[in-house]
Amino acid sequence: MSDALGGNSTTAEQGEVVRFFPGQRESETILLEGHPAFTPPLIAIAACIALIAISIVAMFGFFSLHPLALLIGSAWILCLFLTAAQSITELIRRINTKFTLTQKNLYVQSGVMQRRNKTLLMGRIQDVVVEQGPLGIVFNYGNVRVETAGERGGLVLHDAPNPLGWRATILTAAACALRSRANGE
Repeated sequence: MSDALGGNSTTAEQGEVVRFFPGQRESETILLEGHPAFTPPLIAIAACIALIAISIVAMFGFFSLHPLALLIGSAWILCLFLTAAQSITELIRRINTKFTLTQKNLYVQSGVMQRRNKTLLMGRIQDVVVEQGPLGIVFNYGNVRVETAGERGGLVLHDAPNPLGWRATILTAAACALRSRANGE
């Protein structure tokens, strides 16, 4: 644990005390940490692979290598490959995005080629809204919109796993931060 206290690494276990950036005066305890759900791009990749396989069988098996069928089938397969490539890119983006909640801040780190870091102070949170679509309800992921009174309006955790758990933990941490601030701690 002493390495985490002295360095600027954000790789830590839940409950571990870390410093998130050089020069940070106080360490913070991680309450919750995670990545966006991998389910949506994985479903898209699986669907593309299945459709490509079906298309190849249809092109060469049922249409007897008719030139027009080969041309249309090839264009269709190219579109499926491009869709699969886009889904793989989205999966890589999700792997490189991390949500970290501490008793003092909510951090969102993202980016593959460039890192983008967002920080939201727990004491500024006014409301937390969960938005889930049909797949999100089935696979337990959704957007967690953290609203503040500031001009920037807040932060969104896109496709967070267990969004209701994130909401409850964020609201509890925000309430504790407000109590600490009111008591002058």
